Amino acid sequence: MDIGSFLQFGGRQLKHTLVNLTSLSEQELDILSDSLGSLKPPFGRREIRALGQGLNEKAGRLSGDDWSEVVGVLLQSLGNADFITFLEDSGVIDDKARKRLDTILQAFKEDHPVRRVVDIDRFLEQGPRLTGFTWFCDVRTRFSEFADPQLGAKNYKPVEKFKLPLVIVRMQLDELENPVYFQVTEKELSELISELETARRQLRYISERKKE
Repeated sequence: MDIGSFLQFGGRQLKHTLVNLTSLSEQELDILSDSLGSLKPPFGRREIRALGQGLNEKAGRLSGDDWSEVVGVLLQSLGNADFITFLEDSGVIDDKARKRLDTILQAFKEDHPVRRVVDIDRFLEQGPRLTGFTWFCDVRTRFSEFADPQLGAKNYKPVEKFKLPLVIVRMQLDELENPVYFQVTEKELSELISELETARRQLRYISERKKE
């Protein structure tokens, strides 16, 4: 996560989020600490939004959106020392709030599970990362060509030769400005899924070996 990923809102909203964070009670901090223990890397907006909704169910003083923003700012504070400097330089945090923030950060010491999660996520940010993945199905039709181009387009009678169902995939990488597109047939898609399943099993094997 970089600073910009969670600071797309204005300074007023950021200050509001810091007020929510620094006003958390000890009970709310305990609930937040337990919830962050379930966070797995890599994570992004979807995971943080889901975490915020879960926190709202357990501690309803803040809305799900407010909790999501609190979690985002807290994770930035834990994983990026420059972020605290940014808060001070931008004037959205005063000395009193800074001391309270330091106290809160102490609750998430180096042995807290979320520290390792943040470290892994920041390591993965070195990229390249897949930031977007969408697809849609389409049917491409192949027509016959002009039997005699000299007859002109008005006399051309298209004849359908075949139709081909395809999946059009769109991928966005953080190191490329423009998305990458490619198309695959059902057979190619099945082969790709099989290759990815093989890769998933290999990763699972490595993960299980580490636990031995």
